[in-house]
Amino acid sequence: MAKACGKIILFGEHAVVYNMPGIALPILNYFTNVTSYKSELFTCCNDRVLYDFEKEKLNKLIEFIFKELKLDQKIHLHIESSLPISSGLGSSASLSIALIRELHNFYNLNLTKKQINKLAYKCEKIFHGTPSGIDNTVINYEQPVFFQDKTNFIKLNKPLDFVIASTGNRPDTKEIVQEVRKKYEENKNKYQNIIEDIGLIAMKAKKSLELGNLEKIGSLMNQNHELLKELGVSSAKLNLFCEICRQNGAYGAKLSGAGKGGNMIALVDGKTKEKIIEELSILSNNVFYTRVI
Repeated sequence: MAKACGKIILFGEHAVVYNMPGIALPILNYFTNVTSYKSELFTCCNDRVLYDFEKEKLNKLIEFIFKELKLDQKIHLHIESSLPISSGLGSSASLSIALIRELHNFYNLNLTKKQINKLAYKCEKIFHGTPSGIDNTVINYEQPVFFQDKTNFIKLNKPLDFVIASTGNRPDTKEIVQEVRKKYEENKNKYQNIIEDIGLIAMKAKKSLELGNLEKIGSLMNQNHELLKELGVSSAKLNLFCEICRQNGAYGAKLSGAGKGGNMIALVDGKTKEKIIEELSILSNNVFYTRVI
């Protein structure tokens, strides 16, 4: 069996598509697991995954990976995922990497992490069209990542505690990225400034993460969320979740991922965590806590 974790974008979503820096963190609460068995025919089993990912895209993904790795398809694949789909937690990249890792094990392929990451990036194009590469990178290496053209790993000064809440909406990342692109092309001056400001926040955040300045990280999260609102990718529910977290003592809160639904993340501490979870649970069916070290 092979598995791959999820992720959150801490800073830089959307801006990374325009070559600005972004910061992503692995989350180890949820995983995609893939198990394989010898078979005379190719079979793939898991109704929830087939439903959530759309059978057509899942089949296209599997066919693409087998073609790229030049493998026969005499195999049975069983896929299980506890990651919520289309919620900003990297479900598609997690699925791709778990599949590649399991085929790597099953066929003794001797792939390097770099090769797995490169193939996973190609897989992401099936789901997102023009991905930045940040999702597959942080999930593949399972380390905090500062991403801009090349990958740099961030050494956190202290653990980070997050509460994550789902809005219950499942936005289409590809469509949202295309909407932002359309706005950008129609008014480059306005949107270039927003994108550059998001990139500058990510640069400042890298230093704050290395210093362990939680107050500054939280403040930058709040600023990043306001800029994402200006991009038009937030929602009333995401804004409400952020406000609830701030009112209950979070260092900061923002949407994470493509936006217009999906997840909100809040940086918390031991004193505020339980109260924030309690308040968010009134409005969300999926609230959880994760620690990144």
